[in-house]
Amino acid sequence: MPKYMKQEFIDKARERWQAGHSLEAGRLLYEHIPSRLRPVWAAKVLDVAQSWVSTAPEVALVIEIAKDPSRWPEARDAFLAVRELTLQAGDPLCEGLLMLAENVAKVTYNASGHSPPFDQDAGWWIVQNLKYLTEQISDPEFTANAWSTLSDKRFVQSQK
Repeated sequence: MPKYMKQEFIDKARERWQAGHSLEAGRLLYEHIPSRLRPVWAAKVLDVAQSWVSTAPEVALVIEIAKDPSRWPEARDAFLAVRELTLQAGDPLCEGLLMLAENVAKVTYNASGHSPPFDQDAGWWIVQNLKYLTEQISDPEFTANAWSTLSDKRFVQSQK
């Protein structure tokens, strides 16, 4: 696919993101990331978010697991650990980060090929979760870092 077409769908995703349709932006981006790269992309997104939001060791563990393909099957247990925290969270910012971590764990587990898989649209929700955090944090630097990470061309490709 020609290079201009790659930029075209990324531009469309950015328009959707800025217009408040971040789930659609997530679909556009995520569906252009090869399966083998999805966990590492998701880990980078979570890493950007956790650098701005106070975090728990369970979130750091999700990142570690996602970066190591041999550990991807562990992501189901990591998801369950994060889910326990999410259910107890009282702060919207913390809850947003934990929901992002849950979806990163889902994407990672799904990439392991083990059954039963999580929702296939979990990767779309990563974009939605990060958009929520940018709105809560309301810092232009964070928003720029968030979008740059989401649309990183090392991961988001014209063809899968």
